[in-house]
Amino acid sequence: MQNLEFRDMNIDEVLLMRSWGVNSNPLLKSYDFWPRTEEECKYWHHEKTKDFRNKYFVYMYEKDVICYISIKNIKKNYNSTLGIVMDPRYQDRGVGSFILKDFIKKYKKMGFKKMELKVDLFNKRAIHLYKKLGFVTRAKTISIFDGKREDISPNMRKYFFIAPGIILSKCLIMEVRL
Repeated sequence: MQNLEFRDMNIDEVLLMRSWGVNSNPLLKSYDFWPRTEEECKYWHHEKTKDFRNKYFVYMYEKDVICYISIKNIKKNYNSTLGIVMDPRYQDRGVGSFILKDFIKKYKKMGFKKMELKVDLFNKRAIHLYKKLGFVTRAKTISIFDGKREDISPNMRKYFFIAPGIILSKCLIMEVRL
């Protein structure tokens, strides 16, 4: 995808993200951008960027923010944990693959040696992309699923631990060495 601009995320970009679409898959609702008021956006931005070990970036297409990327828990040995969230309106177009390839190059130029991420096991599309880009599974883990129990169809239950009062999603920790 041509004409993408990469830059540090600031409050102006966060305010633009209010126009993002919503995920049709209820299991991915937690990735929807929720802040709507300017005050909520300022709070969200502050909470994301207050720790000096975390950095946030955006990819812009024309005047739209189409993706934000985080690198969290930046360590002196030049690794960190990646987070990537796409505007659902730009998914399934190859844009995520293009952005991730581009970001990996930028990440390496920043001096990083390893990138890791956590991905829900039910998110097969993301796992496929990460494998295609050279990520390998390092470990299995779980995380709290903040969706609704009724959103988990019978054929998707194998990806969750469901107990009274809590739902845990099975996840992979994947990494790529640069």
